[in-house]
Amino acid sequence: MAALRNALKGRLLDEVAGMTIDNFIVRPKRLYVEKYQQPEAWETLGAEDRAELCQHVAGLPSAFDDDELERIFRDKGIAADDDLERIKGEMGGLGLFIRSLVGLDREAAKLALNEFIEGRTANQIEFVDMIIDHLTERGTMEPSLLYEAPFTDFDEQGVNGVFSFDEAKKLAQALGDIRARAAA
Repeated sequence: MAALRNALKGRLLDEVAGMTIDNFIVRPKRLYVEKYQQPEAWETLGAEDRAELCQHVAGLPSAFDDDELERIFRDKGIAADDDLERIKGEMGGLGLFIRSLVGLDREAAKLALNEFIEGRTANQIEFVDMIIDHLTERGTMEPSLLYEAPFTDFDEQGVNGVFSFDEAKKLAQALGDIRARAAA
């Protein structure tokens, strides 16, 4: 019985350890996930710990690679092979496809762009809020959109008219990082 209990604890630890805090579903439960990603948290599980696991950790997505997601999509009849190939080609992978459907959690978007909000002018904050709205709705954003309407409503040069060149470059990098995390 002890061997089974230890094997189960090890499997559950691996499952929680595979959860990424960057995931918009996992982020609100970050404190619980980080707690149970530590092996020592599993050594003496009490009733309160089990309640936390059931209420806050169970059901959160763990890390899947594209191969695992493809298998799930096929097994559940969600997508055929040609659908998956089209998604890979047009969207850059299942991670980006799913992010485009569900968007990015507003708090995660704010956190990712926090350095462009604090201590800024009203125009800069409103500009970044529009980026956050876009990310919340669509999940990712191409930096080239910062030079198009509605961003050019602030300044005809888009982001370069609202932020310095170096800040605009950092903002574009932040958008690239958001995209990369969705693709991973």
